[in-house]
Amino acid sequence: MNQNNEEVANSQNKKSILFKIKQNAFIKQLLSIKNIKPIIAIILFVVVALVVINIDFSKSKNTTAASANSSTTDYTSSKAYIDDLENRLTAILSAIKGAGQTRVMITIENGPEINVANQTEEKTTTTGSGSTVTVVTSPILISVAGEDVPLVTSETVPKIQGVIVVSAGASDIRVRLDMLYAIQALLDVPKDNIQIFAGS
Repeated sequence: MNQNNEEVANSQNKKSILFKIKQNAFIKQLLSIKNIKPIIAIILFVVVALVVINIDFSKSKNTTAASANSSTTDYTSSKAYIDDLENRLTAILSAIKGAGQTRVMITIENGPEINVANQTEEKTTTTGSGSTVTVVTSPILISVAGEDVPLVTSETVPKIQGVIVVSAGASDIRVRLDMLYAIQALLDVPKDNIQIFAGS
């Protein structure tokens, strides 16, 4: 019974609040303007849309930052990149039916290339004999996890030159072909640059 009385009181309270809002002079004047209701609806829609977009944007920024920290690896050298690639390719090729123990070696043509955004400042120094213009170029720094790092505009991974695989199961032509197709699909290397040998 008490719960029903509380619900009735809450219902009446809400009705009286709406009644007070409707009786407000400003609201009455606003509602008397011709075609104001569609305009108010559009404004409310835009506000709600902006709030939703802002929430989604902040979530995507956090997700992007988290995924950047967890799924991408910053390689300090070509060797680190190739070592990681060889380990991952070895794991994949070893999982092929009949492959057995597998070892992989990858060669590259060149190292990775990282391009950073730069800012240029011109400083003019005037002396008695004339003026000198000094151009100073420095990388644009951004803060990532409290550390200032250069803003990377593009990054090119090293171009793979060739792949050698030594596998216990490579004497079977089906296993050899499966490995060849897997390497071509993963690394986009021409089949002429892939050699697969039977090992012990």
